[in-house]
Amino acid sequence: MKSGFLAVVSASLMSLASSVSAAPVVWNFQGHINEVAGYTEYQAGDAFQVKLNFDTSAAEVGNHPRRHELDPSSLVMNYKIGKNAWQNISYSASNGGLFYVRDNHPNPNGNPGLVDGLTFSLNNDTFPGGMTLILRWHDLSVINGAQVPSLPPALFNLEANSFQASDANMNSFVGSIDSISAVPEPSSVLSLGLGLVALSAFARRKKAK
Repeated sequence: MKSGFLAVVSASLMSLASSVSAAPVVWNFQGHINEVAGYTEYQAGDAFQVKLNFDTSAAEVGNHPRRHELDPSSLVMNYKIGKNAWQNISYSASNGGLFYVRDNHPNPNGNPGLVDGLTFSLNNDTFPGGMTLILRWHDLSVINGAQVPSLPPALFNLEANSFQASDANMNSFVGSIDSISAVPEPSSVLSLGLGLVALSAFARRKKAK
């Protein structure tokens, strides 16, 4: 019986490890809007949340001297701003999107020095100018090559930190990202739960003896 419990725990943890290392990930961005121009449905001070789906193993598709350009086809943004309902933007070839990784590349703002960075951007009819998440670090150990880490890097030593969007009428908003966390897949949560249940049952049986 003991070996049976251990087998369940082992299988659950192995499944969890496998799902954590899988290429598709979801990061949860939270922050607040700083500036609004033109929009009436958004206000400065509004909280925002963006659940970003993307593939950490996206192929490099561009040859740019200042960044690694990755295939944006995996990008999906589920977002909520202020009291507005949740909405969604998915990549489409007709609307376009951007997926940049910077690894020891020159600062694009023209400021001196090198940066590591991530840029995720999607366009649709609501935001033809793009809805964009930008992070750039002075810390050059955050990014390694064109590979995006599975877990979001810490928000420290930042050169740029922005959530922004604009429409065809030049309405726009700019916000700051306050936190990022990885969202576990349902299968990961289930596997972890099974492992904990098995450990709890094993502990109770051992105590009863």
